[in-house]
Amino acid sequence: FAEVLSIIVNQTLDILYFDFFHERRSQPDSLETQLDNELLKKILIRALDKLSEPERKVIEYSYLYNFSFAEVSLSLGVSKSRVSQLYKDAKFKLMDYFSRRYLSTEFY
Repeated sequence: FAEVLSIIVNQTLDILYFDFFHERRSQPDSLETQLDNELLKKILIRALDKLSEPERKVIEYSYLYNFSFAEVSLSLGVSKSRVSQLYKDAKFKLMDYFSRRYLSTEFY
């Protein structure tokens, strides 16, 4: 279950940051895909609000700028191990948020 949730979080982050900060793809998505992506963005934005500022920055630099942990550590002025800890904490909080809020037992 945790692996599936981690995949969902990663894919949702990819969609959010790709659509918000990169040029649109040459072929537009179907209306259904666009609506799904918009819903995922809204859900993720709510979830990102649950993170601390350093956690949010680590996620942003990792997904928006595709920074390595070494590059994130230089940008934030913290150690690579601290970046790794912040990343793990942020992913845990996002997974917990999604599982509590959107993956209730009614779906199983």
